[in-house]
Amino acid sequence: MDDAERARHAALLREVDRRRLAIGSALLRLAAGRELGRPPRSVRLDRTCPTCGKPHGKPRIIDGGDLEVSVSHSGQRVAVALARGAAVGVDVEERPAGFDYAALVPAVLGSAERATDADTFLAYWTCKEAVLKATGDGLRVPLTNLTIADPVDDPRLAAWPERPGLPATVTLYRLDPGPGHVAALAVLDPVRRPVHQLDATPLLQTPTP
Repeated sequence: MDDAERARHAALLREVDRRRLAIGSALLRLAAGRELGRPPRSVRLDRTCPTCGKPHGKPRIIDGGDLEVSVSHSGQRVAVALARGAAVGVDVEERPAGFDYAALVPAVLGSAERATDADTFLAYWTCKEAVLKATGDGLRVPLTNLTIADPVDDPRLAAWPERPGLPATVTLYRLDPGPGHVAALAVLDPVRRPVHQLDATPLLQTPTP
C-alpha cells in the first residue's frame, strides 16, 4: 500500500475493514500489473477526490494508459474491475440473513422504483453505486437521483435528470458474487462488452516480485 492507503488503513476501527482494504489494494495492483505486464509493486494509484482533494476518490492508475479500474468490498467479498478504453465501476454488497432493508428505501429508491425483497433492493443499490463509481461522482450524488429499470434481470440506467445524456452511454451488468452477496458492474460504453468474472484466489496466492 502507498502512504495514503496506509493512513486510511490505520484509521479504520474494525480489523475486518482493515483486512478488506488491504486485500482490495493488493488485488487491484496484482490484476492491473498482470494486465499491464508490470510488477504489481510498480502500479501507482491516484485516489485524489476532485471535489475536496483528499485521497478517497475513484482510483486511477498513474501511467496506466487506457486501463480503467474500480474496487469494492463488503462482507466476505472483494471485487476489482478492469476495462480498457472506458470508465468502469463495480459494487458488491453483503446480504446478511434477515437483512431489513425497509429503513434504507427512502435513501436508495426513487418514486418509480419498487423492491419487494432484499435481493431486489440490493440489485437497485449496487447498480446505482456502480454507475456513480464509473462516473467518479461517488456518494456525493444521492442514490435517489438515479432511476434503474429491471435491476435483477436486465439492469439499465433509465434516467438521471441532472445528466440527461448519460443513460444512453452506460451499460450495466449483473455479477454473481456467490451466496449472501449482490453485485453489479457499470461501464461507460453503450456497446455491450464480454464480461469475464474470475476468482482472484490464485492471483492472490501467486508470489510476486
